[in-house]
Amino acid sequence: MNPKFEITINSLTRVHQLPGTWTDEECLKFLQHLDFDGAEALAPAERREYAAMALQDKSTAEAAIALLNYVLGDKLTDGQKQNLAEEMTTDRMWEQYVDLTLHESIFNAQVLLHQAFPSTPKPEINQIEITLRAIDSDASRYLNDLAAATPAQLIPEATVLRCIAAAMPPDAILNRLFDEQLAGAPFPEAEAILWQTRGEVLSDGDKPARKIALFSPIRWTSPLEEERTAECSPVMEGAEG
Repeated sequence: MNPKFEITINSLTRVHQLPGTWTDEECLKFLQHLDFDGAEALAPAERREYAAMALQDKSTAEAAIALLNYVLGDKLTDGQKQNLAEEMTTDRMWEQYVDLTLHESIFNAQVLLHQAFPSTPKPEINQIEITLRAIDSDASRYLNDLAAATPAQLIPEATVLRCIAAAMPPDAILNRLFDEQLAGAPFPEAEAILWQTRGEVLSDGDKPARKIALFSPIRWTSPLEEERTAECSPVMEGAEG
């Protein structure tokens, strides 16, 4: 018997950058990666603008390759980067690339590519806030055990995603493409679908809850609606940090 939860979609917002990315320090590192003269002398607030200007000295595809070399390193061959760079100039590759594990990095690259070349696809993803509330004793015990750990443990992405899928119609692309994983098969792809999950423990008597903020490509989460509530009994993953 799987624990039973109630999931509520509190908010759903389009955003164009992940928090904590392309910081002043990261932009300095990227300028150094481009061998930009005088990068260290730039005021921190100027670094991102100069990074975009440095990219504008290249063709759009060359700029995309420079970004991919920085964010991906040697995860792809030169030929694969070339093909991906050309596709980034016209397509939403942070949703479409065959390797889901690279989507977040591709999205981050697209953010700066679009700043330098506004004709390229505008990066956008969903920022979602949900509340996951225990309904039965098994779910209460699970959430309380995670909260009592030191440090408090996050609910694994696979578990969260199985609950999110319950708040979507059966024909949603997530339900259609990952029906076996949502039903309980190993779901490593979940970490590539939900980005930067973080939770807040809520105190509510004998029905503990978690408020969870997460980011996900629109392709996977567009069917969600604010204030939508559903029940879910996900196959549980082991607690993760």
